[in-house]
Amino acid sequence: MKFGELLDQYMKTLGCTGKELSDRSGISSSIISRYRNGEREPQMDSEIVTTLAHALAGIAAEKNIEMMSEEAILSAFKDVLASKSRDYDIFLHKFNTLYEEMHLNMKAISTFTNFDTSFLYRIKSGERKTSDLPSFCDKIAKYLANSHFSFDDKKKMAGLLGVNYNKITEFNSYYAAIYQWLLDCDQSPVPSKTTKSSESDISQFLVKMDEFDLEDFIRVIHFDEIKVPTLPLHLPSTKNYYGIEKMREGELDFFKTTVTSKTTEPIFMYSDMPMIDMAESNDFNKKWMFAIACSIKKGLHLNIIHSLDLPFEELLLGLEAWIPIYMTGQISPYYIPDQANPVYHHLNYVSGVAALCGESIEGAPLDGKYTLTNNKEDLAYFHRKVKHILSHAKPLMEIFDKTRPDEYQNFLKKMPKSRATEKIFCPLCQFIPSARNCLTGFLLQTGSMVLMRR
Repeated sequence: MKFGELLDQYMKTLGCTGKELSDRSGISSSIISRYRNGEREPQMDSEIVTTLAHALAGIAAEKNIEMMSEEAILSAFKDVLASKSRDYDIFLHKFNTLYEEMHLNMKAISTFTNFDTSFLYRIKSGERKTSDLPSFCDKIAKYLANSHFSFDDKKKMAGLLGVNYNKITEFNSYYAAIYQWLLDCDQSPVPSKTTKSSESDISQFLVKMDEFDLEDFIRVIHFDEIKVPTLPLHLPSTKNYYGIEKMREGELDFFKTTVTSKTTEPIFMYSDMPMIDMAESNDFNKKWMFAIACSIKKGLHLNIIHSLDLPFEELLLGLEAWIPIYMTGQISPYYIPDQANPVYHHLNYVSGVAALCGESIEGAPLDGKYTLTNNKEDLAYFHRKVKHILSHAKPLMEIFDKTRPDEYQNFLKKMPKSRATEKIFCPLCQFIPSARNCLTGFLLQTGSMVLMRR
């Protein structure tokens, strides 16, 4: 049993709501919710565990529910957390064994899994714990099954895993054996062949697009209820940020400065920074998306250059996340063809009142530096820089709304009549021109997709 399951069980036994436990413990209801659904877990010896046990025991005493003393609850909490800690220690020992015995290359793993190299080294050293161990093991197992498949590699791996070589000759069995060994479990998801997986992923993507309803989306995210902040954010003319945590702060400061100003100029956004460390902060992601929503709500147009140097699955997830926002008609998406820069990473956000620029070296995001400025001379330079960058970019999509029907019809007439532009009809848009089951392949080859807002 996991900590979240045990906490949920106690709360259901007590008939206790998240708000009631929050009021009693002083722990926010959002944190309790994350514990309950398994998004987060406290450290075994943390004060939060003791506080939760004390609060639950107090509620049990008030409701005359026996066998739920503070000592018993605390002991149960620590038992499940200690069990998970032991499981993680076992995984860490095995991961390090693989690293040493198979002479793993962190840079190669990073490229395959899209995990930042420094993140992988911190996992290896125990400085960092992955928030989703099964997913992490899944990607490591897929990397090994794809890259260490020679006879000698498999013989060595069979010895480490304690299995017969003949049991891991096929890709699926090889992957499954590594995954099970890393997690010390008896079950694993068996991956399909790459082509079948890609086709399945695209089919699922198209189904989601078919089921998408813009009005429902607006209601779900409460877009109509968003109130754009009006209190100006006063920052020094230039402010520096160092490392990933400060980078997040810098991005939010950029949006606060822009949204609370009187500017009506478009926002330009481009970044090829590795996103794995950024994505691990759910709190930042919510604030970042709120900042985007506020920018759109204010009526600002966004010119965004997307990085396409991502794993296939992430491209589809990115499309799922961005297409609903594209439907507002306030975003122009671009990409830069033939972009390859394995050493330097850059970030450039520019608006009418502020510019955030930054850089980091591949594998060392913690040593990145980012600068936010509202200096007029600097802004003039960055606006020129934006024009130069956009001159190298190509449209990722052409987005037509109901006010541009003639342009849409003209575009249709110019489309080449071939299988590569087969029309796929769906409620989301009039069509997405692509080869069926090859949406992302078409996108990468031509850099053009079309959305038609009804």
